[in-house]
Amino acid sequence: MLGRILQEIDKMGYPSVGTGCGLEDAGITDRYDAAAYGFEEARNRILEIIRSHSSDGWTYCGDGKNLPEEPGDGLRDMDELEEYIVMIEDAEVPAVLEYAGDGEWYRDGVFYSVIAWQPLPSPYRPQKAMGDDYKNRIMDRFLRME
Repeated sequence: MLGRILQEIDKMGYPSVGTGCGLEDAGITDRYDAAAYGFEEARNRILEIIRSHSSDGWTYCGDGKNLPEEPGDGLRDMDELEEYIVMIEDAEVPAVLEYAGDGEWYRDGVFYSVIAWQPLPSPYRPQKAMGDDYKNRIMDRFLRME
């Protein structure tokens, strides 16, 4: 996700139309105040971009933008596609679908209209079992309590 945010920030560009209008409206004539104003405007735009990508891990894609990486060229079998947690348009709960590329989301021969996605979490890894000695010490402490 960070890569996408940085790409969007990189694409911001300099706003050549209307440059200086905010300075005039705010009555700013000092060059240092103008620099501070420009910095604040850029900062606010960058924060807006970051917030647009950080809604509890969800990435909005209902406009056909911000899609996952396209599957590799060698993938021909739909069973080899990467899975994502998605919100299907008009659904109330998330689902797990595969991303087929070109904005197409797939599961069991059916394509769905997806409005947001996020990567699957890491699989659960149970903690290593505690030794019997440790368990016995805990039980002894518990049984000694009155």
